[in-house]
Amino acid sequence: MTVRSAAWMILAALLPLAARGEVEAPQPQAAVQPPSTPPPDLSVPPPGLPPPAPPLGGVLPVPDLRPRIYVKDLDHLADLVKEDPAVAAKARDLASRRTAAFAIGGGLLATGLAVTLTGLGKQTCEQQSIGFPGSGTLSVCQPDPTQVIVGSVIQLAGVLTAAILAPKRGDLLDVLNAWNGAHPDRPFYLWHEPLQQVAEPAPEMP
Repeated sequence: MTVRSAAWMILAALLPLAARGEVEAPQPQAAVQPPSTPPPDLSVPPPGLPPPAPPLGGVLPVPDLRPRIYVKDLDHLADLVKEDPAVAAKARDLASRRTAAFAIGGGLLATGLAVTLTGLGKQTCEQQSIGFPGSGTLSVCQPDPTQVIVGSVIQLAGVLTAAILAPKRGDLLDVLNAWNGAHPDRPFYLWHEPLQQVAEPAPEMP
């Protein structure tokens, strides 16, 4: 039996099986894909770090987008709070104290300076010997010590009076606190002062 005869015999045996569907053609195998790595879960903190603290009350804080109003001086403060009679009265009192401090302190300073200059101009002169024989005498003049001392005391009193009468930073904060407490929707702040040092209305608890 030759090779060709054997091939024809095998082909003749396979044809009936192929006709009945018992011989299946080889199916191509799908390419094997490597296992994919899932993306990291950003909601879970990495090992070794504490979980993020939840927001207070379970609600994210809303940024305050209201314009900030800064107080420059007492006159500006009195103009801002004029719609509230109680707070406006406190602001006017501070403005009156400042005016009195400038007036009384400045008046005493001017008076003391005038008295001091008068004492310096009112001199008493004496002829004193130089100490060497035949050298003659020397005229020595001295201002009136009493007026100089009195003038210096008056000037010091003017400085102390102005310092006592002038409104302090705490007085200005008292007026701001009174306004911010009565009007939490429109708080005022000191100009060129850190915001955390100015009393702000307490946040409402949910």
